[in-house]
Amino acid sequence: MGNAPPHLPIRPSDEDAGLAPSLIPSPSPSPSPSPVGGGDPTAAPDGPREAGEGARTGGQGGARGGDQDGTRDRGRAEGRDGGRDEGRDKARDRRRGVALTALCFLVCAGLGLQSWTALRATGFDLGIFDQAVRAYAHGELPRSPIKNVHHEFPPGFSLLGDHFTPALALLAPLYLLWDDPRTLILAQAALFAAGVPVVRRIARHAFQDAPPLVGRRAADLGGLVYALGWPLLGSSYNGFHEVAFAVPFTLLMLERGLAHRYGAAAFWAALLCTAKEDMGLVVGVYGLVLAVRAHRAGHRAGRATGLALALAGPLVSALVISWFLPAMGGPEGYYWS
Repeated sequence: MGNAPPHLPIRPSDEDAGLAPSLIPSPSPSPSPSPVGGGDPTAAPDGPREAGEGARTGGQGGARGGDQDGTRDRGRAEGRDGGRDEGRDKARDRRRGVALTALCFLVCAGLGLQSWTALRATGFDLGIFDQAVRAYAHGELPRSPIKNVHHEFPPGFSLLGDHFTPALALLAPLYLLWDDPRTLILAQAALFAAGVPVVRRIARHAFQDAPPLVGRRAADLGGLVYALGWPLLGSSYNGFHEVAFAVPFTLLMLERGLAHRYGAAAFWAALLCTAKEDMGLVVGVYGLVLAVRAHRAGHRAGRATGLALALAGPLVSALVISWFLPAMGGPEGYYWS
């Protein structure tokens, strides 16, 4: 037989290439050495791994985005719930304030009207102020025959020569609606009741650094003690007096000072001076207190306002007592006592 020729690989022809490609073994690629110090990040062997990592990263990013969206949604929901809770607290606080104000008005008005029904209300001072406000309602100076007879003043004597109470003119329109002494009883009860929300605001200023619940309780307790306090009950049972104006004016002056609304505090201080001739002394003392507190807090406007009130208040009282009352027919020097 002889030696057989060496076996040579069969190379398919062009015609057979499409018939038996699978019968031809593909040459195995030689392994490439691993790159040292880096390599091509787009190389084929690393592609699937990077694709998987990208998918995982994308999934994690999506999860984080979902978490952030959920956090934002929860934040919005909590914000809405907090806003609703705050709104409910404010609504309940307003209702308590209205209830305390109504309680003060009903108690004071009830005592005043009971005194009227029991014939305890006399000419001093309900009858005197009834005649004065009725004169204001007719566009005249305040006059009272009761006062003239008692103090032997000349006929036609104006009550502005007895006490400096021009604030009484604010009640004159009420007599155009109901010309009756009981109008003054109801008006006094309303003026006393107007102090309830002011007292509650003062309590909130005093407890502004306390927890909200403590501030609310302090406001409610302060309003209740004021509404049922003996000074208001005693005044209500004894007819009408110019103190009806002094109470809310004083409270508003104090509250506006605590709120650092110094212009408004000065406004109410000026109105307080119209309640009676000695209220200027109250304004002067408060001006000193306001100036000291504002100086400690570093508020220049408050210090200036306090000093102005400390000077202007006593000056107004001095001018009214020494000049205005005698000019209106009052006895000179009588009211300094």
